[in-house]
Amino acid sequence: MASITNMILTQIRLLERSPGVYEKSNFQNGTKKIIDSIVESNASYKVAGGGSTVAAINFFSATEFFTHISTGGGAFLSLLEGKFLQGIEVLKE
Repeated sequence: MASITNMILTQIRLLERSPGVYEKSNFQNGTKKIIDSIVESNASYKVAGGGSTVAAINFFSATEFFTHISTGGGAFLSLLEGKFLQGIEVLKE
């Protein structure tokens, strides 16, 4: 876990998607450490996507530390990849 959190702390941009099983107390430690590392990092962009990820960030009261949070999961990643999304194209018109 230390190598992962150290890597997070040195990044310029961070994207989080798909948390662990934070809902169960026995499994919260890993998800909390990753979110805490993102919060503590000096990254200029801290972006998170997906309903479960958003729920985990809310659970650990860290929303204010993220640049952008999206409840979209797969669509969120598709948008970042530059893929065509019909809903976005309609909004452009």
